Amino acid sequence: MRWVESATIRPHRCAVIPFVGHDESGFIDSGSEMDGFDNHVYVSVTAVREMARLIGLPTKAEYNALVAEANETARQLEHVTVQLSEARRELDAIDVIESGDYREFKRKRRTGRPPGRPRKEEEVAA
Repeated sequence: MRWVESATIRPHRCAVIPFVGHDESGFIDSGSEMDGFDNHVYVSVTAVREMARLIGLPTKAEYNALVAEANETARQLEHVTVQLSEARRELDAIDVIESGDYREFKRKRRTGRPPGRPRKEEEVAA
């Protein structure tokens, strides 16, 4: 089988849809001969598309729409992945600050006493 621009051998038309004698998309030349008078078998690309539609395959427009949707989804996934990695870096930075006594150290240095409510002994003494 091969694709050809036009049906050059008799019957010069599609074997599946006989009224298609010229197809802008071309023909599939089966390379086969059938018994009978006009015996060379061509199948128009239009007939192939129609047969594909009948068995549930997408049309060219549907296929292009699905490819565009898949590409958009891939772009969104990449964007969300970048956001996730940035959020994880921020969370890791917060964990480092919280796990070390950085907040307490900073508060002690500023006020001269440990953070939080004073102990009862200090309240009585004051």
